[in-house]
Amino acid sequence: MSQEEGSQGNVSFLAEGESILLVDNRGRRYLVELKSGGEFHCHSGVIRHDQIIGSSEGSEFRTASNAKFIGLR
Repeated sequence: MSQEEGSQGNVSFLAEGESILLVDNRGRRYLVELKSGGEFHCHSGVIRHDQIIGSSEGSEFRTASNAKFIGLR
């Protein structure tokens, strides 16, 4: 886990090898282990792990069909 000091305090970035939760707009949770080149597949589309790696915790990710997921530790 890497952290960077910002004006709001510590910012934590999602890293390869971490297990995270992707939470959809209905509150469904999906446990995902981040791997470079990996993909998360679900009923509403695909999110590439490389899109998630390096993003801050709590970031929003969307599939091609515009389904929204939030990435949490």
